[in-house]
Amino acid sequence: MMKKILAFILLLCCLSCSDEFRDTEKTAPIVVEGYVEANQLVKVFLTFPFSINDEIGEENYMNFINSYAKVVVTTASEREVLTFKKDDKLFPPYYYSSSLMTGKAGETYHLEVIYRGDTITAETTVPSVQAEIDSLYCMEIAGDTLHKSVLISVNRIAPDAVHYYKFYTRTQRQKTFYPIVFSTYCDETFGSKILVELSAGPENFMDTSTTTFYAIGDTVTVKVSVLDAIPGEFWRVYDNQQGYNNPFSNGSNLPSNVKGGLGVWTGSNSIQRQIIIK
Repeated sequence: MMKKILAFILLLCCLSCSDEFRDTEKTAPIVVEGYVEANQLVKVFLTFPFSINDEIGEENYMNFINSYAKVVVTTASEREVLTFKKDDKLFPPYYYSSSLMTGKAGETYHLEVIYRGDTITAETTVPSVQAEIDSLYCMEIAGDTLHKSVLISVNRIAPDAVHYYKFYTRTQRQKTFYPIVFSTYCDETFGSKILVELSAGPENFMDTSTTTFYAIGDTVTVKVSVLDAIPGEFWRVYDNQQGYNNPFSNGSNLPSNVKGGLGVWTGSNSIQRQIIIK
């Protein structure tokens, strides 16, 4: 049975490709999905584009993984060549990771991906601020006695500044966090508080069976990440264009910070809270 892809980077690949890229790796652009989060190791997923009609599973997913690049991350005081690793919580489970370097609030991180003589670069900053969660609560669903929805209220960090927020959830049955449906928001469209319904996102982009609500009895961990500005706008536009348009076609461009490739290099500072669905 074919497993579906968990990593969002492969959705980006799917959206960005056409069959002309699939004849040889030499002509295929590299798609970058990199994360540097405060107090976490750096992670970078590198893939080649694939066709939206391709079935990706255990038998062939390695055809789309770039496992031969040199990936380097530097700051003003640190430099590390990332190591190619495996994490069975993800599918595909392969990515590049730091062993020592972790994200630090306020620090700027330079990414360099070298592959077959070409170099891709990107720069992002881990925000110096965290979100402040005002409240987290459940709400009844009409006609449904088994599930409830979850809402979160976040205090706006600074009325005179623009910040981006990305929301994730994880239940006790899940191994990792998943972005909620429409996960990224810019606070300039809100007043002093940002109110979001935490509709559970699918565990992979081809999954249409996952309910957006949470079962009574679930323990739900909520993660709210403040994002660097360009990645924040990238994910906000990406959310809005999912299912409606190909964000890499028809003149619609995601505001990427990656130079020489596709994708995004995201700096974030996160906070977590738990709620039991009662």
